[in-house]
This record gives sequence, C-alpha cells and structure tokens, in this order.
Amino acid sequence: MNEYSRDVRSIRLPRWGHVAANPGVVPWLVFDEEGRAVEPVRRYLIDFVARYNRPGSVRSYAFDLLRWWRWLRVVDVPWNQATPVEGRDFALWLGATVKVPQCCADGVHRDGWHHQSDHQEALLG
Repeated sequence: MNEYSRDVRSIRLPRWGHVAANPGVVPWLVFDEEGRAVEPVRRYLIDFVARYNRPGSVRSYAFDLLRWWRWLRVVDVPWNQATPVEGRDFALWLGATVKVPQCCADGVHRDGWHHQSDHQEALLG
C-alpha cells in the first residue's frame, strides 16, 4: 500500500450534489449540481436494489455514496481510478468528522458532515 497520506484534517467537502427520492426502480439517487443522476452511483444502486435491499437501505447507501463521490472530486480522483489509498484516507477523514443534523424545508435531504474542530468551535462560540 502507498505510504503517502493526505492531510485529511484539512479537507472540507463541498455541498455538491444531493440525494433525492426517485420514482423509478431505484427509490433514491444521487444527483449532481445540474440535477442529473450521478451515473456510477446510479449503476451501483441498481445492482444494490436488484439484491432485494429495502428502500431505507438504498437511501442510506445513497448518502454514503454521495460523500464518497464528493471525496473523490475533492482529491481529484475519478470514480473508476479510486484505489485502497483513497478508501483509507476517506476512512481517516470520516474519523475526523462529526455528523451535524440538518433541517431542510425544500424536501431535498442533505448531509452535514463537519470536522470535529468546526463543531467544537460552533458549540463554544
């Protein structure tokens, strides 16, 4: 495995894309900023649905894949070229973040991952 490691504590994921309900065979999809389904995620979720996974599981995986897609964009690695190094660094980044619940009035669900230091600063003022 490559010994190179990114400074994961400095990485901030943009609010790119979103997860939304879909009327088709796949009940939840990840959409890009133009409102198009993200194709590699869509293909993955089709296979996931075909294995008789429940809609709630599809939704959960869609949010996970949205974070993964954002991560790959930030570290400039195409989906089909991701290696175990990206997986390792993503896992390290997840360990340095906390989930902050987000309310939305427009019906579009968004995740709210922030670094622990950001969350502590918000709490401490």
